[in-house]
Amino acid sequence: MVSEKTLSPGNNNQEGVAIWLTGLSGAGKTTISIPLCEQLESMGYRVQRLDGDVVRQKLTKDLGFSKEDRDLNIERVTFVAERLVKHAVITVCAFISPYRAERE
Repeated sequence: MVSEKTLSPGNNNQEGVAIWLTGLSGAGKTTISIPLCEQLESMGYRVQRLDGDVVRQKLTKDLGFSKEDRDLNIERVTFVAERLVKHAVITVCAFISPYRAERE
């Protein structure tokens, strides 16, 4: 549960939190994450969206789609999300999870 203090718009003491949207390709992760971020930003929160397609183009373009590369992709994204949360940013992550174990 997130405290009211944690999510006070414009609050310099805002705490970071990660919201992780996961699922298969085409499940609506990006479709949900964009208006969610827009709404939070309009309310005065510091927000960053990490989207699988964008991350693949910029941060992890060296990786393929093998299980090992997918795992490394998520490991890198998790590192970035942790840094953002540590610096009091609400971080909305939208990533494909093709393996049942990851989705659970």
